[in-house]
Amino acid sequence: MSSDLPAPSSITSLPQEQQFRVLDTLFESSPELHTLMAPVLANQTFSSYSTLIDAVGGRMSALSAANSSKDRDILVGILGSHPRLGQPKGAPTEHLSELSKKEQANLNTGAEEQAEKLKRMNAEYEEKFPGLRFVTFVNGRNRDAIMEEMRERIDRGDADREVEEIIQTVLSHSGTIFRSQDAYYQHFSITQTGFDLWLLKEYLFMGSLNTLQASLKLACETTREVSHR
Repeated sequence: MSSDLPAPSSITSLPQEQQFRVLDTLFESSPELHTLMAPVLANQTFSSYSTLIDAVGGRMSALSAANSSKDRDILVGILGSHPRLGQPKGAPTEHLSELSKKEQANLNTGAEEQAEKLKRMNAEYEEKFPGLRFVTFVNGRNRDAIMEEMRERIDRGDADREVEEIIQTVLSHSGTIFRSQDAYYQHFSITQTGFDLWLLKEYLFMGSLNTLQASLKLACETTREVSHR
């Protein structure tokens, strides 16, 4: 899947297939998310990717608050589309978002014993919370840290809280990088192009989100200093 994204203001005029590709770049590919957001993408204009991510968050929160089993099934379908953390080496990754590809690469290092333990804990989590996948903001943490958090959430056993935490993590997962990107574009008055997204992709594969944010902040501060001389 290409990581190139169109200008956010142009999304409403794109063919539906391209609109869905935008969603699949920002989030994990999900038919339920496509169905949920199709009318929004067709009728609402977005000034930035941050506002699009917020719109997705608003729709998911509305599903979470609803008492309808149908709405709950749609939400679980969206949240359950996230890949299992630490999936086997060599497993297909073309369907994953760029952030998930990097997370999987970071977690697929270390002893096989750890990999087997993570696999067992994924199964235990999914038995505890049917339809969900364990989702967390990896951001460079190792398997031991991830499994410690997973154990705490399994033992807590609160399905409603789990859904809310996954929603917030999914939004943060996408929002952190693209809010930084939006700030960068606004500061330098740059139009979102394939080249700009290529640069973003390089950061995703070469460094952590913290590295990207620090680099963007430094670039903005350096430009301010130069302009004030």
